[in-house]
Amino acid sequence: MQARVLHMKQAVDGHLPGQLYADIERLRLLVLPITPDSPVMHCFPWVYFIVAALSQDLSHRACFTGRLREVYEKTQMNSITHALKRLEQIWLLGPSTIWARHPTLVTPVLII
Repeated sequence: MQARVLHMKQAVDGHLPGQLYADIERLRLLVLPITPDSPVMHCFPWVYFIVAALSQDLSHRACFTGRLREVYEKTQMNSITHALKRLEQIWLLGPSTIWARHPTLVTPVLII
């Protein structure tokens, strides 16, 4: 739910300076207890993808892409490798508002 709210806020009007970082950090702290051995770990790839795509901070990007890689190691879901490639494209676009407002700028990816 929080990832969707972050994405929609960025798509509609953007965050106030510093607010996006704070919101992503709050979400990072929320998922921190989820380990690769948690029974629900495979449920979060979409969340990790959206938040990584919105992240402008390199440590947040590393955190959420690392989480995606952990899920891939456990599940071997091929869509995750595609998602990681799309993140590189998204980050090249610049500020996260561009991708959030125009997701068709990047080849679509489906993470399930």
